[in-house]
Amino acid sequence: MRYIECFPGGRSGIGSAMQLYLERPIEQKLCGALHNIGFSQLAFRAAEALTASSSSQLSDDEDVFFESAWRAQAWQRASALVRPASHGVQTGYHNSLFAALKALASVKHVGCKEGSRRYTDIADIVQQHIQMARSSALTAFRFNCDSQSTKYSQSQLVRLQMCEDLESFLQDLLELEAVAAFSSPSQSRGAFGSSSRVPSHPRKAALERMCNIWHSRYKMVDSEFALCEPLISLQAILLGISPHPELLEQHLCLAAKISMKQGNMSFARGSMQRLQMWFASQSDGQSLGHPSPWWIREAKVLVCPPAPPRSLPS
Repeated sequence: MRYIECFPGGRSGIGSAMQLYLERPIEQKLCGALHNIGFSQLAFRAAEALTASSSSQLSDDEDVFFESAWRAQAWQRASALVRPASHGVQTGYHNSLFAALKALASVKHVGCKEGSRRYTDIADIVQQHIQMARSSALTAFRFNCDSQSTKYSQSQLVRLQMCEDLESFLQDLLELEAVAAFSSPSQSRGAFGSSSRVPSHPRKAALERMCNIWHSRYKMVDSEFALCEPLISLQAILLGISPHPELLEQHLCLAAKISMKQGNMSFARGSMQRLQMWFASQSDGQSLGHPSPWWIREAKVLVCPPAPPRSLPS
């Protein structure tokens, strides 16, 4: 099932980005608005300060914090606040999502040593956290879809789609790891380590196919960037921790294009800046120079005026 297919294009009930957060407390409004313009690091610092100064242990406060934590990839700084479910109390959606992404990020692909973690080592725990996140989103959708706005129901469907994308990503990596292990049985340095005899091209091709599926869905929700943004941000993190992080190039360029289309120039500039920072961090990034598609997209982001917001159908 593809939850994203439940979204009708161009609904008249969809408003501006902030309208997605009108029913939420002020902290959720603030962090949600910051995520929508690409300031997830700032949102995490705000959520971190709020958590440190608050004596309450409300699940909503925790969910705001962990949403900011996984977006900022603050795996270690936020880990101390991860608490397992107890006495029948279910962990929050973003708490579970954070735990799943942290486990995936713990797998190293380059220069991994004997005994380092593989995807098969963390598959069960990741799947468990995905199931908890899915259960949380389904519960919210079933019990509130009649009383909440269409935007709320759509945001829960986006959460379900995020769970499915994360699960598909894990399954694809497990399959690639199994193929690599079968092709090189004498090597035990990890499926994506430098010692593997399986060429990287089939592995990269599999991830590229997954990217194409993700990108083909954006046009179904790109009329409302606040719905599209969580998918873009999650998938950018998945690509960044994948065996082929260079796939971020196309993904972040597309993110800039979609956000520009909706007049969200802040997110577009942030996407290009993130791309430049990632490229500069590579060992040969400075010598290669920027790829030509970057120049075109960056020129549009820096020079072109923002597109006017789409008029809603009457």
